[in-house]
Amino acid sequence: MTEEDKAWLRGFLESSEKARKSILEGHSPLIPHSLIYDLESIGHELLHGHEQAILDKYEEYKNKEIIGRANGSDEAASQADTSARRLWTKNSALVKRIQSGNLTPNGAAKIIFDDWKNKGIEGGKPSIKTISNWYKRIRPH
Repeated sequence: MTEEDKAWLRGFLESSEKARKSILEGHSPLIPHSLIYDLESIGHELLHGHEQAILDKYEEYKNKEIIGRANGSDEAASQADTSARRLWTKNSALVKRIQSGNLTPNGAAKIIFDDWKNKGIEGGKPSIKTISNWYKRIRPH
């Protein structure tokens, strides 16, 4: 292959990749690429008679995504509640200090954050703000 042929091929591949990204842009990554290509090709004569099936399949995936996001946020909230209860139960002495007015939730969160090895729970170390918010989850008043 000559250098000219290689340059042409490189240009072709780059423009193909650019076109592919342009077609997929704005669509959820949860939707199969083949369905997106079909959707973006509606109006082409090869798809005549298949338009509604493509639109129906696309709508099905969009609905699954909406349900999945709702379930995901519910699951995240449930996990946050569980982590909050476990963390603040482990640090009940700090809770008592907050309730007596000797310590703010943010101050207690900083103490936990600074000594996560001893005062924390398994899993990643959350931010001070998250630890403080977890207190508010279990003690909303």
